[in-house]
Amino acid sequence: MDTVRAYDVYASVYDSVKQDRSNTIDLIQGFINQHHPSTKQVLELACGTGSILKGLSTTYTVTGLDNSAAMLAHAKRKVPECTFYLADMTDFHLGQKFDTIYCVHNSINHLLSFAEWKALFDRAHAQLKPNGLFIFDLNTEERLELLAKRGIGVWPADNDYVLVKVGKHPERKRHYNWEVRIFIQKDPYSFTYHPLAIEVSTYPLEKILGALGRRFSLADIVEIRETNDPADYGRMYIICRRA
Repeated sequence: MDTVRAYDVYASVYDSVKQDRSNTIDLIQGFINQHHPSTKQVLELACGTGSILKGLSTTYTVTGLDNSAAMLAHAKRKVPECTFYLADMTDFHLGQKFDTIYCVHNSINHLLSFAEWKALFDRAHAQLKPNGLFIFDLNTEERLELLAKRGIGVWPADNDYVLVKVGKHPERKRHYNWEVRIFIQKDPYSFTYHPLAIEVSTYPLEKILGALGRRFSLADIVEIRETNDPADYGRMYIICRRA
């Protein structure tokens, strides 16, 4: 199953699994306050169900982009004042430019070739105003290795359940498979079962910074641990400015 179809299925339980997004909202707000406080218009790439946009919508004019129609359906109900686009984050052309563009929840790892990573960098650069800010996070190889060693994670989602196991790809270096099993309750005695397979990739920091350096100036690199889980290590935020 490709990533778009997988997230179309995942959309119905996504918010219950992710729960409170206030930590991420505060992080993005803090990066903007520190590095580009004059920001008025923001664009989120891979915006999902729109929870982060909703948190920022009281401060900024917000726009969201995602390639899952099911995710965007949830987002439009949640943030009706937001403009949304159904598009691929490596190939989009919008009729305006933004002060800040961000892409979080390790969405960039879903791009499976480094050419796609560079295409995303190109599109973010093209859609930013002069001196505009580009913020994204990623799962490093160290974090994906830790997740692969952890075994199966279980997340209750209201009356539904999501099981996730991360494993190394058998052939491709720095590629990992997320095996997702979603159980959605039909009635008190039965569930529907949705098995999903999502492949992700990651690359050395030096390679990422090299590609960014032809488009942006680096503002900061921040490693975040959002929980006390030993596997919650290696989520990295990169903040850069349009050159």
